[in-house]
Amino acid sequence: MRVLNSRFPTGQTFSMKDAKYSSDARNILEFCTLLKQHPIHGFKYCPFKANPLDKAVCGLTNSIQADTTKQKEVSNTLNALEGLGFLDRKEGGFRITAEGAAFATLEIDSEDLVPLFRRACLRYGPFVGMLGQFRTFPAGVVTSGDLTVGYPKTDEMLEVNGKTVRVSTESARDANVRTRSCLLLWAIAAGFMKPHGIEAFPSDPQVRYRQLINADIRASRKFDINLSLYEEFLQSPHRTERPLDYSNLTKNVGSLRENGQALQRDVTMAVDSVIKNRRFAICFALNRAAERSENVDVGGLVSVLAGAEDMFAIPGNDVGAAVRRDLQIGFVAGIPFEAANPDSVMPICSLDLEVLSAGVPIEVVNYLKVAT
Repeated sequence: MRVLNSRFPTGQTFSMKDAKYSSDARNILEFCTLLKQHPIHGFKYCPFKANPLDKAVCGLTNSIQADTTKQKEVSNTLNALEGLGFLDRKEGGFRITAEGAAFATLEIDSEDLVPLFRRACLRYGPFVGMLGQFRTFPAGVVTSGDLTVGYPKTDEMLEVNGKTVRVSTESARDANVRTRSCLLLWAIAAGFMKPHGIEAFPSDPQVRYRQLINADIRASRKFDINLSLYEEFLQSPHRTERPLDYSNLTKNVGSLRENGQALQRDVTMAVDSVIKNRRFAICFALNRAAERSENVDVGGLVSVLAGAEDMFAIPGNDVGAAVRRDLQIGFVAGIPFEAANPDSVMPICSLDLEVLSAGVPIEVVNYLKVAT
């Protein structure tokens, strides 16, 4: 954020390519206070990497020469900063927000950084969804593998040329591991969690747990939940400002490129809009219930979606079963819930419906406004 703030003042739009490392522009080597100076060769390096002397190993110091990995790195970084509310996406690029500019002015070791970063985390849908799972660990201790992230698996099938093909709706395992790792580390840096069994929650977790947060390989799997912060989150009328939007309610199906997956990819892409519509409808219903302080009648929601199967149902599949499996999208998008029973769920918070609705077909919105 310091690099971006120095190169693109608030209000100026920049692209992903603009944000990439360049030795000819102000870059991360000037601003990262965690870098070390090599005593003989003079260049700066990251001490937390497996090979700290490899100058290209840090994703934020990759060159402007494009390749797939480097493109993904800058994309992941800017998308994360947008989710935190430090950047806005504007006119095909990005702009720094007031919160992003404020964050960039803070010292990384400052205690003032923690509450600002905590507020940023609470803007981001998937992070809020992870917090929503803490209720299932009343003792305040959680193992990382117990937290569910990623898109739901609905087990829907399609017949194509005499073959039964499973629609690929769920996140890949490696994507789940990466996402969960990132959200856990954000939670530690924001003070919501800490490694299990050691001292009380510190006021400067980004300093106290720096080795864990920046390590290439993290041995910790068990964590303590800051129950007082979690209760504060539950008791406040929280509204997720940066939920996933309509276009991000399904995974990038084009990534299904391994041998034997071409047919599954084509089938999944053919019904991608239906899955997006259904998942949007679930989040829409949860948000409407949150605004009315009501529960969602799952059976009633199924009936509503069954009334427009062309928009919400994959032919030959039980829409009710698909909706019940897809309910988990609430946790992914940023509107987690508690289940009183299988047919009644109560949202823990609301979300920004305008953000969620970006890109949704108008006929889907109009139908849901009337039918629900």
